[in-house]
Order: sequence, then C-alpha cells, then structure tokens
Amino acid sequence: MRLFILLVIITLLSCAGNRTQWTAKSPSGDIIFRLSLNEKTDMGGSGTLTYSISSGKSVVIESSPLGIDRQDQSFSSDLRFLGTMQKFITDSYTLHNGKRSECEYKTNEATFSFANASGSQMDLVVRCFNDGVAFRYVFPDSNDTLTTITAEKTGFALSKGTAIMMPYDNPGQWWPAYENYYQSYDIGSSSPTESGWAFPAFFELRDSGHAILLSESGLNGTYCGTRLNRHAPDGLYTIRLPESADGEGFGRVYPMIQQPWRSSWKVIIIGNSPGAIVESSLITHVADSAAYPIREYIQPGCAAWSWWSDSNSPRDFAKQKTFIDLAVEMGWEYYLLDANWNHEPTEDLLEFVEYANDHGIGMLMWYNSGGPHNIVTEAPRDRLFEKGRRRQEFEWLQDIGVKGVKVDFWHSDKQDIIAYYVDLLKDADDCDLLVNFHGCTIPRGWHRTYPNLLTLESVRGAESYKFAAEYPEKAPWHNVNLAFTRNVIGPMDYTPVTFSDMDYPHITTNAHELALSVVFQSGIQHFADKPEGYKSQPQAVQEFLMDVPVTWDDIHVIDGSPQQFIVLARQKGDNWYIGGINGLEEEKEIAISYDFLDGDYAIEFLGDGNSPREFSIESSSTAGMQTVTMAPYGGFVMKLTPAQ
Repeated sequence: MRLFILLVIITLLSCAGNRTQWTAKSPSGDIIFRLSLNEKTDMGGSGTLTYSISSGKSVVIESSPLGIDRQDQSFSSDLRFLGTMQKFITDSYTLHNGKRSECEYKTNEATFSFANASGSQMDLVVRCFNDGVAFRYVFPDSNDTLTTITAEKTGFALSKGTAIMMPYDNPGQWWPAYENYYQSYDIGSSSPTESGWAFPAFFELRDSGHAILLSESGLNGTYCGTRLNRHAPDGLYTIRLPESADGEGFGRVYPMIQQPWRSSWKVIIIGNSPGAIVESSLITHVADSAAYPIREYIQPGCAAWSWWSDSNSPRDFAKQKTFIDLAVEMGWEYYLLDANWNHEPTEDLLEFVEYANDHGIGMLMWYNSGGPHNIVTEAPRDRLFEKGRRRQEFEWLQDIGVKGVKVDFWHSDKQDIIAYYVDLLKDADDCDLLVNFHGCTIPRGWHRTYPNLLTLESVRGAESYKFAAEYPEKAPWHNVNLAFTRNVIGPMDYTPVTFSDMDYPHITTNAHELALSVVFQSGIQHFADKPEGYKSQPQAVQEFLMDVPVTWDDIHVIDGSPQQFIVLARQKGDNWYIGGINGLEEEKEIAISYDFLDGDYAIEFLGDGNSPREFSIESSSTAGMQTVTMAPYGGFVMKLTPAQ
C-alpha cells in the first residue's frame, strides 16, 4: 500500500449576507462540494448546514441538509464555524476480491469543524474524488460517557429524472434481507413499503444526463446501517435508521457511542454515463484498510451447490457426493453444504468432509446466525451468536478441514447486529475460515477491510425460480439493474448460471444465463445447477465454466443502460472476458469496439443460438468493430486471449 498526504489550511472563501460558504474540489477540479452554514437571522432560524455538489457545469446534488443529533445534544442546528483543514491524499491498495485488483486514487479531503450551542465539536470530513464525493461525521473529543445517536439529518436532493431503486423490506420473519426488485421510478416517488428505500440507489438526471449512485461504506460496530426514508418530497431523500421491529425486536434502534467517534461514509458516485458508475471503486476507496493480512487460506473460487436443484439434499450425503464429483470435473475449488446437514449422523458428516478433502474440494458449511434476532428454524442454529460457542464451533470446523461458512438470516442493520457481523469475521479469520453472508445486509466496503469475507447475498437471486411465480418475467431486466446497483458496491452471491428449470421456468436464454458468470462478480461464485444441467451443455460451454475467473484485475463497460442491457469487459491476467445480457423482449444489437485493448486478441464467442436453449459458438479476432445481436432476454460471452 502506498499512502501520501499533503496537509494544507483552507481559508474562508466567501461570505454573503447571513450565509457562509466553503468549497472542496476533486483533484481534476470537475466535481465541487459546496458547504453552507445558514446563520441566525432577525427572523429566527438557526445555524444549520447544507451542501450541494456540481459536476462540470451541472448541479447534481441540490441544496441538501446535513447534521446529526445525540441524546445529550444536537449537532444539526445552532452551529458556529471553528475552522477547516485540507489533505491531499494519494493511495493505492490491492483488492483480492472485486472488480479491480490494483486500486489507486487521489482525493482532496476537507475537514470542516463546528461547535454547537454547548460548545461541543463536530467535524464534517469530506473527500472529493474524480468520480464522486464521500463524507462522514466525527466527534473528535475524548469522553468516557456513553450516549446515543437519535437522528441523522443527511439528505440528498435530486432534480427530475429516473431512479432505479429497491423498496426496503418491512420487518418480518424473513426480512429485512435486501431481496426485493430494483425497479424504475420517477425521482421523488415514495417507496411502496413503509420502511423506505434501500441502498444502493441509482439515479439518472434528466437535464444533465449524469448518473448518480448513493450508498455507504466504512460501517463498523460503532454505528448502524442506514437507508433512505419512504417519502422524498421534491426529490429530497433523507436518512432513516433501523426499525424497532427489525430482527424480531432485538437490539438498539439508536446506536450507542463513545467519543472519539466517527460515522460511516455516505458515498455519492457521479458519472457522465451509467457505465461510469459500474466501473467505480469509490466504495472500497473510503473503506478501512485490511484489518488483518490476506493469508494463504483466503482463496476465491467457484463452488458446486446441491440445494438449488434439490433442497432436501443436504440431509443425504450420498446425493451430494455427485456434486463433489462435478466440482472435481469442472475444476472448481469448493462445494457448499447447505442447511440442515446437522440432522445427519456426525460420523457421516466427517466421512463426507473427508471425501471432499481427498478430492481436493474445499468444504463450505451453512449456519443459521440466530440468536434472538431471528426465529427461522433452519439448522444448525444457536451455535454462532454467543462468542464462546462460536469460537468453539469455528475451531472444530478448522480441525476437521472445513474451509468456510455461509451464515444466514440476519434480518437487521441495528448496531448490535453490525457488531456481530464484524466479530464473526474476526473470529473466522482466527480459524482460517472464509465467510459468505446470506439473508444479510449489503456490502459496505467490508470485502476490503475483512478479506476473508468473499461474498454476500443481499440480492433477489436465482433461488427465486423455486418460490416466486413472478420472478421469471422480471429476471431479465432485474439482472441488468443489478449490474448498475447492487453489484457496484461489492461481491454478490446471486448463485448464477442455471440452465435447468425449477418450479417457475426461466425465460432468459441459456446464453444469458452463461453471461451472468462474467456480468456478476462474487468472490465465491456458486454455480447452482445440477450436474446434468452443466454436462448436457456443449463442450465449449463447459470449458468456459471451467476457466471463468471470479475476481478480476480490471473492468471496462462497453455499453448499457438500466432496465435494458449491459455489456462489460473484465480482465484477468493476459485475458479479457466480455459478458452481455439483454433485459428487453426484443433483439438488441451491440457494436463492440476493442479500442480499450492493447494489441490483438483471438476471440471465442458463445452467444444465442437458434432457440433459447441453444448456443451459437464462433471464433474470430479483435480486428475492427464487431456487431453482436442478443436475442430477446438473451446474452453472450467472449473469451479474449492474446494473439500468437
């Protein structure tokens, strides 16, 4: 890692009437963050903070509120300016699991300090990047007294345009879990659920054409996860804390803090096109650096999985051995043993783990996270919630040669549960265990900070073909939207590439399904179909799935738009992979330029065939422009290798 900081003092830029303003700019100067302190007037009023953000000649975030309140005192009004300081930061880091392996950025960081009516200090720390802005609240004073955060006043005011958003789950036995659909709404629309809108949230501004993604990063056990309120009058989206009923009512709604304290970062990714949002690494740029080393056991890879095709199979080790054999044949690294494996005799489990290890396949095992925060009976449960029992279980898994755990059913973003996530990751690292969270919160930069976290669900994925009658009709455009929203912020365990049909048959083509292995990134890619679902495909398709990476060195979006289609390229070593999916019910023709490549490449193309379940397989080269036609709900992949 390389980190360079240049510290300078910023002076007051302008005073106009009763409004005091400061600015911070991106290194390129194109993105400008403007902060205003609205001071007291003869008419009353109060010292409140607002901000706006411009990109080029366009205002992309209009005047929006800032502030945070504690139980003991408020930092959202009656503020007075103390001073400001700026850092120029250039940093680089290696990300072993994501869209880009070698990450580098430059940012201007401005810290604006204010005192409230009691004289207590709050800092607003703002980082301006060339592709967006992040900011957080800091209480810098040391104080042993515990207090609580009662409200965060942050808002995001957006002009007219289109929002691609997911309604947040109302509390329930299975929720919240970030498993609704990302759909198109007008900016300013109210959420159809009482609980509001989930992060991340994507917007396209009508007048300027800018694309915006809102999310957060750098969350730890000292704060809760936040989201957006249900109503957004005139396009003003504001922050909402967890519901009291989340997690079966367990845990504090209002985070308890001790100073010094810092909030998570609110992240605003800004691009001139939707593709620029997909390419951004801003979420990990502001995340904390790795909490522990990336040791030898942390190996991303592909996994076979029996639950999707046979949900009772985790109780039958003989059935599951065929999936171990599939993983061996396909060259995949892992097998996931899912829920209720504990109902079988322990000696049978140990024999099964030994069978996997003898064949060079790493075993991943499912657990219920509960605890009092869920009432789901899927088992094993009540082994991980209490720290002493959790460490005992993890040490046993390490002893028998298990490589990782899938931990399900979290149902809350309250501070108590966020701290549980973090503690579990640290305990798992002590025992050389990989982690996959399901029924869970969204990534918030954790795959940088806790490198044994290889993937999270927080997505409505392929399991929905088993129980959601409406899913096949929605899946084509939902898959496209996921590339512009959920997968932008971190690895996503969609469990893709399902050629077989479940209870509700898919209308996507087989080429669309294959393309999800490139379009979607996950540090462990669970290929969900049964062995015959893969072995019945053309040899070229099987070989592609044997070779496709799960983590990448670089990304380049070729073309795409939410609700419609996306075509993107990912680099791994000397090779590039291109994946495209069509969310439309008509054909989509794409012109692909290879000007992002250095040199000539040979192309292996696998696209839509004469029917939705057939492939067209061709070989070509990168000479000149290439036109590809995706069938309705179709797709394609390309593997590009350097020409000899």
